[in-house]
Amino acid sequence: MISMIYTDLDRISLRRFIDVFCGDSDAVCEGNYSKEEKKKAVSGLVNEYMSIVGKKGILAEVSKKNEIIGLMIKIGVMNACRYLAEEKEWETACSVLDDMGYKLAPEDHGKILNRIEAILSNSRFRMDKIMAEKPDNKKSAVMDRDYFVRERVAVMQHFNMHVDPDAFSAKEYAYMVKRMCDEVDFRMKALKKK
Repeated sequence: MISMIYTDLDRISLRRFIDVFCGDSDAVCEGNYSKEEKKKAVSGLVNEYMSIVGKKGILAEVSKKNEIIGLMIKIGVMNACRYLAEEKEWETACSVLDDMGYKLAPEDHGKILNRIEAILSNSRFRMDKIMAEKPDNKKSAVMDRDYFVRERVAVMQHFNMHVDPDAFSAKEYAYMVKRMCDEVDFRMKALKKK
């Protein structure tokens, strides 16, 4: 039997790393190793992962920032629709609203204005509510197996690809999470400048 202990994130599969991260110190090795050797290897892997990824509440932070970005875009688009309505560009305003899933006739000026104001009001309310939330939601901050599943789904959705936990190394995955967070941060900063 081959004896091996994982001490580098690049050599351990994501699935095995999640087992290690969630407390299964036996998953850090194949063969017989002392508790001290396992503890040292687990600590090294977790520290390496966290140094790449950063903070613990990544999934919640990314979800919150994505929602803020969506709301900021919606508010900007509705402000543009309001301007179009002021300029009597009803067909263009209706076309934009139609793209967002709201079908209105160009001659229904009152309905168009009401829809624009309702969307603006709702988006601003949701934005204020999100901004007022406490930053540390205990449920989303716990990094358990469910957390990694939710995070992996977010990564797959962001990159539009499947992340096989047996095929990806923990290091590859960590850098994907970091890149996703960096891209969301960049989009947030770009929207704040506008």
